[in-house]
Amino acid sequence: MKSPAPKCPGFAARHTLQLLLGVWCFLVALGMSASLAVAAERPVRVLILSGQNNHDWAMTTPELKRILIEGGRFTVEVTETPERCTAETFSHYDVLLSNWNTFGKNVTVREWPQEMREAFLGFVRKGGGLVVVHAGGASFQEWADYQKLIGGTWGPKTGHGVPHSFVVKPTPVVNPITLCERRREHRLFLAVTKSPVVKAEDRPARGRS
Repeated sequence: MKSPAPKCPGFAARHTLQLLLGVWCFLVALGMSASLAVAAERPVRVLILSGQNNHDWAMTTPELKRILIEGGRFTVEVTETPERCTAETFSHYDVLLSNWNTFGKNVTVREWPQEMREAFLGFVRKGGGLVVVHAGGASFQEWADYQKLIGGTWGPKTGHGVPHSFVVKPTPVVNPITLCERRREHRLFLAVTKSPVVKAEDRPARGRS
């Protein structure tokens, strides 16, 4: 499948910086995770779910792959048709990284087959890792198990204002990701379904979420 040409260079550049921060947090979390202790013996095997997104997946997916490979601890493969994945597909990986969603008007896949859903849940239940990048979880609002896994989602009643800076504050919940406390730019206001590890609030004047 040929990827569409990247669009909106300025928008893409801002998101590249966000991806760098997000993936850095991902690296720290994986490095501290006992469930991925196997990483000390061999590279962590990552499968990126890509191929459609209301953002420019054709630009961000290669960037995610590059960042992980340059980290030296990961092998990375990409699928642009995650709906075709099976339990056998997932058995070759330690982590699934979602840069895929069903959000927006121009998506072609709205649902995953039941077999794929069961394989996806089974992978995580057996200890597989799951990382959702930005809008990579904006899918399946009616699928309760999926929403519990990702912890929050984007939907018709969520959003964000224009790009600006705000402070993200860790909560008392202990999580390796909170070691990545940084000042970052806008976005990520979700309908959180579990105890959040950080909290922040967009500025009302900027179009709060």
